[in-house]
Amino acid sequence: MKKRLILCDKAYRIRCDESRVDKEFLELVLNAPHMVNKIDELKTGINDSGLNLTQDRFFTLMIPVPAVDQQRRLVEQIHAQVQCIEEQELAIELSLKQAAAQRKNILKAAFAGQLVPQDPKDEPASALLERIRAAKMEHAGKAKPVGKRGRKA
Repeated sequence: MKKRLILCDKAYRIRCDESRVDKEFLELVLNAPHMVNKIDELKTGINDSGLNLTQDRFFTLMIPVPAVDQQRRLVEQIHAQVQCIEEQELAIELSLKQAAAQRKNILKAAFAGQLVPQDPKDEPASALLERIRAAKMEHAGKAKPVGKRGRKA
């Protein structure tokens, strides 16, 4: 996910009537992707550094506001879900590390010939490699026959 960071000379402070709106709820709602998109649509200007969001435009934003007790329950549920997601991310990271280690162990065992039972009749790899080298040397030592060219007299 591409993170957007714009340093600007403006900061917005929102004060809310806490008897009607929970601060954490409002923060979560305003940072929700669909609300960020709506806020972006309300901004004016030609580029990121020159964007402007006036109070008048901001106040046109429709924010769903359930009862305060529901807001607080939603905030608790969101925090619980975020905690579950963070725990799952940690579990995934651990699993990926374990999988990488297991892959190394499997490759090591494969190269050591420990994955399947070995046939005692099989020659060792070193003997096979030596035979291949000898065959290459023998082949390189033989001169290639030169073909006769047919000429017309």
